[in-house]
Amino acid sequence: MVEMAGVFELGAKKYGPFNWRETKVEAMTYVNATLRHLLSWLDGEDTDPESSKSHLGHAMASLGIVIDAMHTNQLIDNRPTQGATARLIVTNTKSI
Repeated sequence: MVEMAGVFELGAKKYGPFNWRETKVEAMTYVNATLRHLLSWLDGEDTDPESSKSHLGHAMASLGIVIDAMHTNQLIDNRPTQGATARLIVTNTKSI
């Protein structure tokens, strides 16, 4: 949470605090950012070179914005049409 808070602080300075509550935001903008940060972290890069903040903190902040925007009716749900992914995960995941 500390890493996420640092990213929110950076975003507040750059875009304004809680800017996603002022103007609707597209879900896929933040989902794509989350994926970029997670993939960079998975590839061994801990810190975002542009912000000097944790990739995981960025991913958490991006998803936090999506969740908050959903609950404040500020989210533009521009996800692709529903596919089979959720069903395939259930079918292909083994229980422990």
